[in-house]
Amino acid sequence: MVFMANGIWLPLYVNLCFGWALIVIIVYLGYLLSVYRDLNSKTASSFWEWLSFCAGIACNASWVLVATCANAFTFAGVLGWKDSFGVAGTPTAAAVVVVAVSVIGIFKAVLRSDLVVCWALAGVYRMQTGSDPDAFPEGALDRQLALGMEMGHCLSFRWTVVNASQMMADGTLDFLSQKAQRRPTGPSI
Repeated sequence: MVFMANGIWLPLYVNLCFGWALIVIIVYLGYLLSVYRDLNSKTASSFWEWLSFCAGIACNASWVLVATCANAFTFAGVLGWKDSFGVAGTPTAAAVVVVAVSVIGIFKAVLRSDLVVCWALAGVYRMQTGSDPDAFPEGALDRQLALGMEMGHCLSFRWTVVNASQMMADGTLDFLSQKAQRRPTGPSI
């Protein structure tokens, strides 16, 4: 169901059906979070299990969280909530979303090394500091918003790397000790 929701959302969004796309991506996020509840770094028994099964779910949940926020802003823009440059929302509203996403990302990075929102915040930072008027109007760039995204990116990245490294060390030791326990202890023939 999770990936079927993605298959429905993408054509809706690309074909500018932002209201329907928002409904589908909220359902998608709900399904994904229910999978994430069962497959995460706390449910994995080793680093390798986390890497194989859980990390992809965490990355996808991170992306869908940010995409849901972006879809909401896009739909709000269709409904008329735009600034003088034609950009949906306001820098203040974007800052609230960035802080909320950063707090969630840092919280999950500290507790689980999961939900790595740092890449998404880095992408929005790049958009806010770029000078491509075709991608984003220069007059709508907000330096304070960009700095907030950079700070959220750096903090979530730092905690994700620190905790993932610790998990790898713990998981590698657990993996080796499990292997050692399975080794026969009787006389060899």
